[in-house]
Amino acid sequence: MRSRNTPLSYTMLNRLFTRLDNVEHQQLVDYIITVYNCIDHAGASHYFGGYKNMVIAVNTAKGGEYEMKEEFTGNSDIVYSKMSKYLLENRLMGNVDELLLLDVVRREALKKRLVCNTDATLRQAAKYLHLPANG
Repeated sequence: MRSRNTPLSYTMLNRLFTRLDNVEHQQLVDYIITVYNCIDHAGASHYFGGYKNMVIAVNTAKGGEYEMKEEFTGNSDIVYSKMSKYLLENRLMGNVDELLLLDVVRREALKKRLVCNTDATLRQAAKYLHLPANG
């Protein structure tokens, strides 16, 4: 399947894993992850000016996600799902991956719509749209 550049379906995966013990199961998972690596390292390294710079950037940023300070208000992640649902249902974008491709002016306009039409605060909408929280 890999040599034909064909993804593995859930049906195929279920057939592959059916008769395996736990160790074999883990080995196959490792093999699939290695063979079907979803990261285009050459393409990604281009954005960093080379593979070495990309590795340095990843290592520098590693762990930084745990330093984010956000007040917890119980089920606070639900509002992010609501914002995604609003954008998709109102056809403001085809999929949420498009968010990062939008220019700042368009994301600012979406921020106002999200605050008006969902339970999102300005800060949550800004975070969702990768905008400065004070902007």
